Order: sequence, then C-alpha cells, then structure tokens
Amino acid sequence: MSCMHDPVQAQYQLVTPTDFITTLLTCKQGAYPNEESLLDWSKQFKQNLDLTNPYIGKAALDHYVQTLPAYTAAAYKPSPQEEAAFEPMKHKFQWKKSTAHTLIKLNNWKAFEAYLFIQGCDQSKYGSFARNRQAQYSLSNDQHPKTLTAAVDALNQHRYDPKYFESKKKDRERRNDNDNRNTPSSDNSMPS
Repeated sequence: MSCMHDPVQAQYQLVTPTDFITTLLTCKQGAYPNEESLLDWSKQFKQNLDLTNPYIGKAALDHYVQTLPAYTAAAYKPSPQEEAAFEPMKHKFQWKKSTAHTLIKLNNWKAFEAYLFIQGCDQSKYGSFARNRQAQYSLSNDQHPKTLTAAVDALNQHRYDPKYFESKKKDRERRNDNDNRNTPSSDNSMPS
C-alpha cells in the first residue's frame, strides 16, 4: 500500500473545476463563535473568485444574460436596406454584437459576484440585509449592489441583526451555566 498521493494529472479532468465552482458557490463567512471579519471574508471570497476564474471565466452567465430583455433590446437592428444587401449571404453572416451586449454581460457577472458574496455572509449578522433587498426588488425597486465593492461597502454600513446579539447572549449564558456547574461549591461546614 502506497502513502503517496495521486498526481493531479491522474485526476479526472473535471474534478478540479467542479471543486473550485462548488467552493465558490458554497463558501460562507465564519460565524459566531468562529467569527470572521467582513474584510477577511471579502479577501477569502476574492481568492475563491480568482481560483475559479481560470475554469469558468466571466462568461458562465452569458447564455442566461442573452435571454434578458435588456440584452435583446440592445441588439443591433439592421435597416431594411442592409438586410436586402446581405440577403444572398444571410446564412454566412451574423450581425456583430454591440458593445452594449458586452457591457450587459460584464455588469451581470459583477452583480452575480456581489450576490454570491452577500449570500455567503454570516446570516445572523446580515440576513435582514439580503431579505430587504429581495423585498424591495419584488416592489420594482432594485437595491441589490451591482459590484463586489458596493456589496462590501453596503454591508459595512449595515448594523448587525438582533439575531447575532441574541446568539452571543445565549452562548454567554450557556458558558456561565457550565462554569457554575463545574465549579465546586464552597461549603463552609465542617464534617462532624
């Protein structure tokens, strides 16, 4: 029996990208009692993005983005004269995507990064932040941060949710109860 690890080359080719993508989608900020600061969490998240990027790039959402009304509305519409001129070779020709398309895709990717970051934050501290954004969106008032920087800034301004303080208080009480049980009582009476 060998104690050597299999070299990465012997690993199935989809294991590594799948692991990185799974980590990016499921990573969470350290919660109480193993708290992680928002700054540390943002650094960890950015590192996960950097590690995942070579495997999925920033085009992972492109197919979805192309179905959005804003993307369709930004499409270049040829004039009837242009269509007539290219009719004989229409099967070989595609209209170029506009720079608006590229910008829409990039902005959606940045918003996706911000959304994943917020979803991975300690929900006992920031859960109401995410819920409030979704409630506002359902009322046609989109307040979701559109970049990772905007998400970090918004969460820095957010007051921790009461749930966080309640859990800390309960834990403190639990520790005090355990300390009281484990401490021998000081009985001043002498045995007879």
